[in-house]
Parts: sequence; structure tokens; C-alpha cells
Amino acid sequence: MAYQPLPTGRAEIERRLVERATREPAFRQALRENPRAALEDELGIAVPSSLSISVVEETPHSLCIVLPVDLSGIAPGAARAATGWL
Repeated sequence: MAYQPLPTGRAEIERRLVERATREPAFRQALRENPRAALEDELGIAVPSSLSISVVEETPHSLCIVLPVDLSGIAPGAARAATGWL
């Protein structure tokens, strides 16, 4: 795989994961079975163990909606300091 710079936001991370999972059935399976390892493989970084990762695969009869974390009342930078991720 060619080098790609580390994405700077959630949308970019999701885009890369979905694109690769669409192209590579083995990566799609890896995301289902061990999302942390698949994410680390794609990004080339260690994902903090404090970060919970869930992968939900839509079907023709399902719709997945992801609500973003509620950051109201949290000082700028505090979410990243608390999670090491956002």
C-alpha cells in the first residue's frame, strides 16, 4: 500500500476505511473481526486502548446513524486530552 498521510479528522478516517473495505474483502473481514488492528493497520499508528471501537455493517434492510459525541460544556482540547483521540 502506498504511503498516505495520517488523516486529521473522523470523516477522513471513515472515508479511508470504507474505501479500502470496498476494494479489499480481506480488510472488510478484518474490520468486522478486529477493528482496532484493522484501524492500526490502515493508519500506521497505535490506537489508544481507552478508545472503544465498534464496526456496524449496514444491510439492505438496516440504516445506521452515528450521533457525534456531545462536547457541550467541555473546554476546547479537553476531549482530546481525555481520550487521546478526538
